[in-house]
Order: sequence, then C-alpha cells, then structure tokens
Amino acid sequence: MKKKISLIDILIILVIALCLVFVVKYFSTNSKKAYNVPEVSYVVELKSLDEKNLDVFKVGDKIIDGVKGGYLGNVTKVEIKDNVETREDTENGRFIQSSFENRKDVYLTISGVPTTYTDDEILFATQEIKIGKQLHMKSKNYVGHGYIISVIDEK
Repeated sequence: MKKKISLIDILIILVIALCLVFVVKYFSTNSKKAYNVPEVSYVVELKSLDEKNLDVFKVGDKIIDGVKGGYLGNVTKVEIKDNVETREDTENGRFIQSSFENRKDVYLTISGVPTTYTDDEILFATQEIKIGKQLHMKSKNYVGHGYIISVIDEK
C-alpha cells in the first residue's frame, strides 16, 4: 500500500513551517533587544525620617518591592537633606515652607537593568517606574515608601 501526499498534507506542512519560522524570528529579535536594555537609575524621596535611624541607608543595598517582592535595583547614592515641607497657611492664603525638628529627607538613587524597557514603560519585575509613583520598598535593614522624583536612563 502506497500512500500519496494530498493537498491537505502539504497545507499542514506549510502551516507548521510558517509557525516555526515565526517562533524563531520572534524569539531571536527579543533576545537581541534584551541585550540592548540600558541601565536605569531613579531617585526615591523618603520624607520626614527620624534622624536617629539614618545610618541604615547604605550604597549597595539591594532593594526589593515591598508588596510583590520583585527586584528593584541597588542603591548607588544616598543623600540626606534637611526636612522641608510645603504647607498651606490658611490664615494668610498662601503656602509656606517649614520643617520638623530631628527630621531629615532621604534621597536614594537606585540603579538596575529593568525587566521591561520600551518607549512607553519601564518595569522592574512588575513595578512600573515613573515620576510621581509611590514605591513600597524593603532592604535587608529597612522598609519604607516614598515617591519617585526622577528617572534617568542610560540610553
């Protein structure tokens, strides 16, 4: 018994071949993009911290997402500045700057290679990195939250 190749067999072979070509092309271009992802640095502002506890912030600290646990980068710079708060003066109808005694503001520069990097978004694990976003984070020695005040990509 000889089996002949039918038109349906040829179509099935062509569909499988096209699928294989697509898969190989898709994964090879994504692999090339992954090697070209630039390092991203961003600054997180931690407001009004007790000045007795500021020695826990160190360059090199590994930062983890405090909610979902994904890697957010390493601390590359720690800046400690006097606490300054902008508050409303309701009696005079204006805003004034004031500060609290024994309080400091900490600015952590965090750097790393994001898991997703496009023109529209930068993600570390599942955490979107953009100015104004509140970031819950933890390290070996501390837990806290602050707002991202700047993003610098090395592109």
